[in-house]
Amino acid sequence: MNRILLAMKTPTLSERAVAVIRDLMQAWPKAEWIVLHVIPDIQPDSVYPYQALLPREVARENGLADQIETFVRTTLFQDHVDRMEFCTVIGKPAPSICVVAEDRQADLILLDHRRNGKVDRMLLGSVSYGVAHMAQVPVLLMK
Repeated sequence: MNRILLAMKTPTLSERAVAVIRDLMQAWPKAEWIVLHVIPDIQPDSVYPYQALLPREVARENGLADQIETFVRTTLFQDHVDRMEFCTVIGKPAPSICVVAEDRQADLILLDHRRNGKVDRMLLGSVSYGVAHMAQVPVLLMK
């Protein structure tokens, strides 16, 4: 295992997910980690009132990316900063995660899987479901 991609939506992980990541770090001490945050692609021309919210939404997403990077550097990889790389991309989350995994030649994709309500899944879809079906490498869903 040479490269592991950890896709994060928020700057928090469950205790169980943190334990899984630490176990993987011990099992593959030379593995490089790519921590990815995907900023959802916003189409401002599709709904006019949304244009007024766009600057605030972009600022929120950029702040979220900064919080995630701080979290992983200080909590997960504090002793292994040299083994991790943080990146942010803009796009649809599931395809973007798969493209980054393929481009960076990741051997494994880790996702923090949180259950959404049935309505959320029906309207928005599930990123973990999309990644699990599109990815060309193994996907580990952490609860």
